[in-house]
Amino acid sequence: MKIVIISLVTLLCALATQSLKIKDASDSGKDFKISTHLVLEGKLKNMKGQFVNSQTDISIYVSNQNGVLTMGRGGGFNQTCKDCKVDEKLNLSCSCQDAKGAWKASSLKLGAKIENMNGFFKVKF
Repeated sequence: MKIVIISLVTLLCALATQSLKIKDASDSGKDFKISTHLVLEGKLKNMKGQFVNSQTDISIYVSNQNGVLTMGRGGGFNQTCKDCKVDEKLNLSCSCQDAKGAWKASSLKLGAKIENMNGFFKVKF
């Protein structure tokens, strides 16, 4: 009996977690922008269908690899990129320096790496 209850609770928790998760934050959000401190801001829908303000510091996860924006732990793109913008599909575009110091246009699909977790941005790797 104890094992059945534990299994049922585990199953319910798993189902609840899945219902909170929307794969691509751009599908359930609006008003995306990059702040002056390169923080991603926007409004995301929560489980109640309400839009709530959300933000995440993408400088922790986005890096500049020789003028190309990439996603992963380590970040630091804010030190060598400028004029960054994000569109309604969470595509980040910046001008980034390459190894020789030249500025190059670069873009990254953040929507493929950032989910909506009940109204909060969640970065996945």
